[in-house]
Amino acid sequence: MASTDGGAFRVNFIVRSKDDGTTLYMKNDGERFKADNRTVKVLSQHKYEVDVSIRPPSPPERVTFGDLNLVKEKESADGASATFSYLWDTMSFPPTGSGNRSNLPIVVYLEDGRVIRTIIQCKFYKPSDMSHYRWGNELKGLELECSAKDGSVSVLKTTYR
Repeated sequence: MASTDGGAFRVNFIVRSKDDGTTLYMKNDGERFKADNRTVKVLSQHKYEVDVSIRPPSPPERVTFGDLNLVKEKESADGASATFSYLWDTMSFPPTGSGNRSNLPIVVYLEDGRVIRTIIQCKFYKPSDMSHYRWGNELKGLELECSAKDGSVSVLKTTYR
């Protein structure tokens, strides 16, 4: 697969429930929290499929959400991009208290030794709190526009879709 050094590349994340294929939700929180004005809503004690697409293709060695290594389930590639599917079990992510948010570090370790890092602001909900969890907009995906130079990676822009 092509190296991402010396140029721009994109990393897309699509997260869907393993149960029924529904996406995550998000809402705008304005200036209420320091990290971001957007909050991604996640169910605690739930299993998600995380598709990570990298264009041009560059295979990840591993992907972490917080301190959790995601389990790779499958991969596919063509000449333009590669998609890697992972299992994310949120059992170790407790529900976030009322009025609080959690910063979730997402790290993609590429096979060539470079590392892509970002942080998203999340609120983890109890599975019984579906009405609050679904309050907001569907999050169809998260896209990182990245640049690689001299072995390091910078995230230039994050887009919530």
